[in-house]
Amino acid sequence: MRAFRAASRLGVDILELDVFISRNGELMVMHDHEIDKTTAGKGVVNKLHSDYLQGLNAGHKWSPDGEHYPFRGKSVSDPNYRDLHVPRLREVLDEFRNARMIIEMKKANRSPAQALSRMISEYGMKNKVLVASFEGKFMEEFRRLSPDVATSFSLSKGDFDRLISGKKISDDEVGQPRAIQLPFRFITDDIVRRSHERNIKVHAWTVNDLEKMYRMWQVGVDGIITDYPGPLLALLGRETGGAKS
Repeated sequence: MRAFRAASRLGVDILELDVFISRNGELMVMHDHEIDKTTAGKGVVNKLHSDYLQGLNAGHKWSPDGEHYPFRGKSVSDPNYRDLHVPRLREVLDEFRNARMIIEMKKANRSPAQALSRMISEYGMKNKVLVASFEGKFMEEFRRLSPDVATSFSLSKGDFDRLISGKKISDDEVGQPRAIQLPFRFITDDIVRRSHERNIKVHAWTVNDLEKMYRMWQVGVDGIITDYPGPLLALLGRETGGAKS
């Protein structure tokens, strides 16, 4: 929540987050299925109760420089660090319901598609969300449940066939992927041009270097996913602190 609030204050266009479903059916916002990647806990999200997950410090292993860990050992019961807890997706939607979002369903042993489809409908977010996943089964399930919610290409055979077929995807073909998200190093002018000819948006990830941000901007990508939105906004000539173009 600390990161989302900071990004929102800067005036980013979109919040990007990853979700898993907990043992008791709550959608939780976490980058990794294995919680020891970012917290002091052990186990995987799917097998843990949301109450336990909410008590974890998601900033435990975060470092600005690889040497210092300013949030390590901090308790989320302390009001000064409460915003470091692992949030339920519902909390994020409650606080940022006017924001646009990319929500990625990460690889796990349990699909979050049904719960995510219900929640997007409940919050009236279908025109503000792009759902992403590299898990073809998760994406196929989500598209069946929410064909009118924008999605990105997954790694499924069906999506791969769509991608290489050259078929033009029009705005009125519900259930079809609307964007492709690629590592920035694979993106070229030709990929962007061919995607745009088919009405497919191109998103580059994860771009943290100013020179690479500038290159992505020059080739014409539609979105840049970064851990450092402040420098990117400055590069684009955008004022930070809540101003949006």
